[in-house]
Amino acid sequence: LKRYIRDLEESSAARERATEEAARLALERQALQRELDIAAGIQQSILPRTFPPFPDRTDLDVFAAMIPAREVGGDFYDFFLVDRHRLGFVVGDVSGKGVPAAIFMALSRTLLKATALHGLPPGECLSRVNRLLCRENGSEMFVTVFYAILDAESGILEYANAGHPAPLLLRRSGEVERLARTGGIALGALEGAEYLARRCRVQQGDAVFVFSDGVTESMASDGRFFGEERLGELDVARDVDHHRARPAAAGDVEGAAEGGLDLGLVGEQE
Repeated sequence: LKRYIRDLEESSAARERATEEAARLALERQALQRELDIAAGIQQSILPRTFPPFPDRTDLDVFAAMIPAREVGGDFYDFFLVDRHRLGFVVGDVSGKGVPAAIFMALSRTLLKATALHGLPPGECLSRVNRLLCRENGSEMFVTVFYAILDAESGILEYANAGHPAPLLLRRSGEVERLARTGGIALGALEGAEYLARRCRVQQGDAVFVFSDGVTESMASDGRFFGEERLGELDVARDVDHHRARPAAAGDVEGAAEGGLDLGLVGEQE
């Protein structure tokens, strides 16, 4: 009888410990979810969401979308008029997840836009933002960035790349070109790093397709990683008509890969 009572007491104590552990884990999950909700709120609150952003203009068009992943990271995009004829646009991806990444993302976006609005060339702009981030980067985070300025009058696209996947240039003819890399490393990683710029010409009806590695590193429906090469196979890369490309940009990639991603279409219209 004593053994039975002892076994019963041990079993009861084990159930109590299991119940307490389950309650603790539930509280941790709730706290984590609150943190993710805060991070998602920060991330979504600063992203432009009104399209078309310049309805009175016929010389350029912009569309962007972000499909959140299960884990909130530091992906962002932005665009703004540097002057009447020049459009600046950027896509970035911060290392890490959760609230720290969201805060670093907000800081990076703010610094980049404030610097870019001075009209600096893309390479010089990224160099200045990198110095600022390195000096205040106690968290030791970094951000990959593609920043470009499109001159809507001349069609000249000047861009610099800080470790970000190279965008695609979608020609109106249906050809797909990958923009030449500029060799820069992520912002915030090395103070004193310099960033070179390149130029190309965007014709009327062409588009620039900018994305984050949330696309290429996602698992496709066939069980393989999506990869950069497969982007050229999507409808968005075969059809650069702006009105059809907008839904295709988000719809095609979302249907082919699971995860978070940034998509940007920036081009000149006829």
